[in-house]
Amino acid sequence: MNGPQVEDGYTRIANEIVDNLAMTDMNGTQRRILDVVLRQTYGWQRKAYGLSISFISKATNINNKQIQRELNRLIERNILTVISEPTFNKSRKLQFNKHYEEWLGSEQVTNKMTGSELEVSTGSELEVSTGSELEVSTGSELAPQIKKVNKVKESTNYKLVYDYYLTLNLIKHRAYTNDISKAIKKAMTDNKYSVEYCKSLLDRHKDVVAITKNSSYPVRVRGLSEFFGQKAFDATHLICSEYEEGGGMYEKYLKNKIEIKELPKQTISFDNRL
Repeated sequence: MNGPQVEDGYTRIANEIVDNLAMTDMNGTQRRILDVVLRQTYGWQRKAYGLSISFISKATNINNKQIQRELNRLIERNILTVISEPTFNKSRKLQFNKHYEEWLGSEQVTNKMTGSELEVSTGSELEVSTGSELEVSTGSELAPQIKKVNKVKESTNYKLVYDYYLTLNLIKHRAYTNDISKAIKKAMTDNKYSVEYCKSLLDRHKDVVAITKNSSYPVRVRGLSEFFGQKAFDATHLICSEYEEGGGMYEKYLKNKIEIKELPKQTISFDNRL
């Protein structure tokens, strides 16, 4: 028995990428997710491909929640790039970012390998260029600045979710309150949601409200504080998680949803279980 043969198929990856992957800090789940993405893209000679959470979960034998969390981290670190967000009949299209110099790590200073050369920084000092001279900093005085920048960026992300919600014409919040900000922060922090994924959850909520409008048990519109911040009655999950792939609302109303185009540029949606 000869075992696996390249004639039966192989994934072509540049050695320089493999070298840098070996030096990149990733947990086991993240690496297994990355293996699936590489197999489904480079393994088929394509740059990007639509991969659902359930597909990756089945391929790695890891539960959906863990896949969602670690996949978001790979996206945040710019190791994976989202080409297009998920829709009702298409999975999120993912692409591996081969430009390893753009990857973000857990440290402020990372090791970098290019070809046969290996440049190693101990991380004990940071070089900051100012004009024609080079000043060496221990990095300790930069920490408060970095922390402040990160907080501003996070706050901006929460506001982006709020602004998007207003465009959906669900509940017209009069102001961006501290409670709303805390609720969005809770969901993004606890569940590792990206801004775009928060938007997709809100889109799904709006569609479920429309689908159930004339049913015996209509789903009521949720405000942002309740949707992202309040825990469901007698449960441990956030309401927004019901709209994740595999969540109760998603499975009941959206999983088998079909779209029928009747007029140009107009789409009427039905749930084939109603």
